[in-house]
Amino acid sequence: MSKIKVVINAFGFPENEEGKEFLQDYFLEKDHTSANLNRNDFEIILKFLIQKIKDLKQFYAKESNDENGLDSFKFQIEFKEIFEEKNFFTKVTEFENLHDLVLKYCDVLKHGEENSRIWILDSFDEAPPAGTFAILALVNKEKSWISEYIKFLRTNDLEHEVAQFWDIKSILEKYGWNTETCRLAIARNVSCCGQVGREQFSQFLEKGLKIYLNKKENKTMFLKLIKEEFDIWEKVDFRIKDGSSKYFKTYVLDYVSHFKEILEEEELKEINDFLIQKWEDFHDVSFV
Repeated sequence: MSKIKVVINAFGFPENEEGKEFLQDYFLEKDHTSANLNRNDFEIILKFLIQKIKDLKQFYAKESNDENGLDSFKFQIEFKEIFEEKNFFTKVTEFENLHDLVLKYCDVLKHGEENSRIWILDSFDEAPPAGTFAILALVNKEKSWISEYIKFLRTNDLEHEVAQFWDIKSILEKYGWNTETCRLAIARNVSCCGQVGREQFSQFLEKGLKIYLNKKENKTMFLKLIKEEFDIWEKVDFRIKDGSSKYFKTYVLDYVSHFKEILEEEELKEINDFLIQKWEDFHDVSFV
């Protein structure tokens, strides 16, 4: 067998139609230096998938006059055995020099905004956001990928979660409490909150975070990370530029209170003042 079969299945919304499915088989040349799929094969497959997603985005954008027309995507690799996405990325991430390419695959599956990620195509609409298995494979290799996982989560529709709650739980159980996992916990309470973020953050406190933050140096680091989270959250910048102090209070400052279970009043005020100062610096007027 010298060909690698790649099955691509996608779905989108052409203009004036309920939806249009794309299903196509492709055959890639196998690297002949080994009998099984090797690092070179995985690189070729990844690059092919990335380009095919770009092509499908253009196809559905043209068909629908909507740059976000591609709604869902999935693939399957066949060579001696069938590789679904989860086991495919488990294999691929064994090669460290392919990790950046795996991240590029994750990035191409978003439409460029928060809450804009394409879904994995599923008959029962129960599949996770596209790229989930790729980014989790990276995180399971090294905790330094948690920062990219947070960026990935921000592109998820967290008002309609699939398995994110359990994925986050597994990551924290694997790595324990440290700078990277604190950053994830904070994001879960702010930019990645969704419907159940606050509930899960309360569970973090019960599962060791509260004890971890009893140390002064850990608490200091935690406060710094909270400010960093608000600093890079797109909603903060949007609400500052919007100019409404009322909406800034509702959609930004109210999130500070999400930390009242663990922060003292003066610490909450410090973060609140930090955010108000950003608003005042932009508008050059006092916040009211």
